Amino acid sequence: MKCFIFLFLIVVSAVFPGCEFVERTWTRLGDKYPFENYYVDRPEVLKISRVLVMPFSNNTDCAGASKEVTDAFILELNKLGCFDVVTIAGAANIAIPEKPAKAGSISRESIRYLCDTYNADALILGEIKNYEPYRPFVLGIKFYTISAESGKTIWHVDETLDSSMKTVSNAARNYYYRQIESDAYTTDVEVMTNSIKMYTQFVCSSMISTLEMTEAKKK
Repeated sequence: MKCFIFLFLIVVSAVFPGCEFVERTWTRLGDKYPFENYYVDRPEVLKISRVLVMPFSNNTDCAGASKEVTDAFILELNKLGCFDVVTIAGAANIAIPEKPAKAGSISRESIRYLCDTYNADALILGEIKNYEPYRPFVLGIKFYTISAESGKTIWHVDETLDSSMKTVSNAARNYYYRQIESDAYTTDVEVMTNSIKMYTQFVCSSMISTLEMTEAKKK
């Protein structure tokens, strides 16, 4: 009987080479995208209980990129479960600082005013640097988390993820599989790989995961 079952499984795998368990070998490749351009003062970030996310500024030719990326970032930040996330209506016309650990072009008074108005401990400013909505997808984002108390940048990521790169495509597929396995989506991974919306969520989720990557480095 065991011999029959073994032969049956071999026949099934030969007849159906595209079965789901074959596709899932992707999950063994590149678990996370290896970020280099980020800075985290983790103890200070973990003091935050409520964060205000401003609409990301858009430096691309795609008019809808700001809403698409900002919405995805907020979604993934909420999944982290570390902060209460609040938003502000309207476009962000505040220039973001160039260096992660230095007060930049946004004044302390502006940070204080916005955070006091929304009862937030920190402010997140973001900028979309690259946005290519057709395959191969390219999305470049930088964001700064600025403490209302100190006025300093305590969490910063600046990276462009190009899906034509193997490290990026493997990490993206790993993210898509995790979404399917969590029952968040009923579609298959091939549909996800053709969706700029899902790719945007992957990039935002990866950038936000730098907070956890920082902790892993300490262990």
